[in-house]
Amino acid sequence: MGRWTEPPETTRCLLGAVMTGLGLLAIWDGCRDVLAPRKKLAKPSQLRQAILTGADGRRRSDVSRKALREQLALLAERGASFSLEILPKPEVPDLGWIERVICTYEGIFSVLACFVTGEGVCIALEKSEIAAAQAEEILAGILDGTMDFSGWESEKWPPPEREEPPQGLLVLWGTAGMSVCPSSRSGTRN
Repeated sequence: MGRWTEPPETTRCLLGAVMTGLGLLAIWDGCRDVLAPRKKLAKPSQLRQAILTGADGRRRSDVSRKALREQLALLAERGASFSLEILPKPEVPDLGWIERVICTYEGIFSVLACFVTGEGVCIALEKSEIAAAQAEEILAGILDGTMDFSGWESEKWPPPEREEPPQGLLVLWGTAGMSVCPSSRSGTRN
């Protein structure tokens, strides 16, 4: 029986030495953080994921400043619009989640930001009569989440529906047939 008393004591001594070593290592790690703090990882400066529906109708997900500049130049040529959807939809305090951002050009640029609140209410804010460089800065600010919407004008959204019905009825049949039937003011169609 005397032989069995030594192994437990040896095991306890070895465990005590290991625990002491781990304790000293933890103290050293804490002191090292105080003496020479580790550099924190910087937040990536990449833009948020977004889907751009261009003035030409094509959708793309590689939205960069260069892509915004190209779309603004295309707008100036054609006088149309393009839109951005930011994913996941960012929340702006006191406004809601950004549903869509629309940039239009009718002689001068304007940017419309559409928000949806928690109650399902749509809010539209517009920054109008701006230069191309300012439009680019606004769109980049919306993408990276730094845009301040104070000072933007409130707009109605969605736009009101047309009061007059379209002047023609487009009929499609099969894979190759199509005809346009003009409508009269009395409500009957030919």
